[in-house]
Amino acid sequence: MVDEIVAKFIEQFGFWAIIILITFFFYLYLLAFYDAKPNSEISVLWGLIKITKRDVKILPRIIINIVVFLTLIGGLIFLNFYIPSVQITNCPYQISAYEGTMKRLIEAESEAVNTGDISTIKAIFAPDAIIKDALIGKQWNDPIAYYSKNFKEFIYTDAVNYAINRIDIGTQNAIFTSASKGKYTNIKSQITFDYNNSPGTNEWIFKKNSDGCWVISKFTYNILQ
Repeated sequence: MVDEIVAKFIEQFGFWAIIILITFFFYLYLLAFYDAKPNSEISVLWGLIKITKRDVKILPRIIINIVVFLTLIGGLIFLNFYIPSVQITNCPYQISAYEGTMKRLIEAESEAVNTGDISTIKAIFAPDAIIKDALIGKQWNDPIAYYSKNFKEFIYTDAVNYAINRIDIGTQNAIFTSASKGKYTNIKSQITFDYNNSPGTNEWIFKKNSDGCWVISKFTYNILQ
């Protein structure tokens, strides 16, 4: 239970809340140091570090405020672009960055197709997810049945979803598009077919399930452009 609460906190706030908290405590200690009398001792980190203030001139308080503010902004930018996303433990493909999560789910679909891994399909799709072939207008409402049938009839190789593009993303729903390519061989006839769908011809719609994990709720392919 505790792990789930921590995971959901990280998912919503990530490292942003952590860096704000650290900067806030740093700011308090900095002000305490600023206001202290010369040659007085300042305890940092509950006494683990002790600093003695010397009788020296220091910058005006407004300069300190500006420096701390710029440090906070710089820290947020650094964390947003350079710190790796955190894995959400109870959601196998979910990380703290929403967009990264969607990309991992889309890539996981092509990986599952290459290996015929139905367990991955179960993990990334909602049980009632819709799969639609836009070219012929046919759709299926059971992703497990759809992929299981295909895995029995075809062997897929070199399947990859790429050129993944965000269309819309919110707290509960998201829409992405992609391109795809690969090969599939009919097991009975041993005839191999190539496919190469250009960017935007695949559409992926996501939602959060009852556990708070992102899953694919609708996958449409062969969209005409």
